[in-house]
Amino acid sequence: MSESIPIHVHHRRQSMAVVAQLPGVRFEDVRIALTRDELTIDAAAPEGLRHYALCLASPVDDRRATMHFSGGVLRLHLPKLAV
Repeated sequence: MSESIPIHVHHRRQSMAVVAQLPGVRFEDVRIALTRDELTIDAAAPEGLRHYALCLASPVDDRRATMHFSGGVLRLHLPKLAV
């Protein structure tokens, strides 16, 4: 059984910022899949598998996306594609 990940998405003019709370999860237990219009995060937490999938409102440049993971908090910076 998987449990949802608490997540916040902040829309900006040229990018999106995604912040996911993953307490007790190690970086090596996180899997992120990103395409230009979908984000999926899976994490193996002590209490079981955690999952989040999001269809992105704006297409993003998955080649320029960056991430930072510290203290159980995953931060993603997703630059939007010029349309």
